[in-house]
Amino acid sequence: MAQMERKNKIGSNSGDRRQNRTILGRTLFLMGVFGVMAFVPLLWKLWQIQIVDHEFYEELEQKMDKEMNSFDKLMYLNYEAHSMMEEKIKVDLLSSLYSTQLVAAGQRHLLDQNRNYYKLVTKVVTEGQKRGEIRDDISVLDITRYYSMCERALVYDWCLNKGVYSLGKYSKKSMPVMMEHFKVNK
Repeated sequence: MAQMERKNKIGSNSGDRRQNRTILGRTLFLMGVFGVMAFVPLLWKLWQIQIVDHEFYEELEQKMDKEMNSFDKLMYLNYEAHSMMEEKIKVDLLSSLYSTQLVAAGQRHLLDQNRNYYKLVTKVVTEGQKRGEIRDDISVLDITRYYSMCERALVYDWCLNKGVYSLGKYSKKSMPVMMEHFKVNK
């Protein structure tokens, strides 16, 4: 009798395990389907932002006065980029983008050195060093990294504050202070 009860318990446990695996499988399937479906609009918007980002920096480069001081060019780029973000990208979407970059495995888009953004900033810093307008005792890479970190910090703070102030105006005031260490005073 005791052996029969044990067999029933064992049989019952394997049935429970099968049911649990089935439930787990279905749950994972639904999470996958609805998780992906929930992120499709976000991914679409991020793709659009990437296209806009690419074209935006190409246009800014064309608009910039070639004779403008390189440090001033960096401040101009910052103001224009942050003003565009403020006008064209909802603060909630920007917050989502930044949060996904924090938890993303592998490549992070915001740090991708192949973006037009980084290429343009690197070009302006290099030009500034050659012209004697930006310090040349610090590498172009380090200055570019610091510049982009400052930009991200300003955007992050704006997102934390739910966009209650003008990102463009605040950046125009704050970025020169954050970057003055790299400016050559003539």
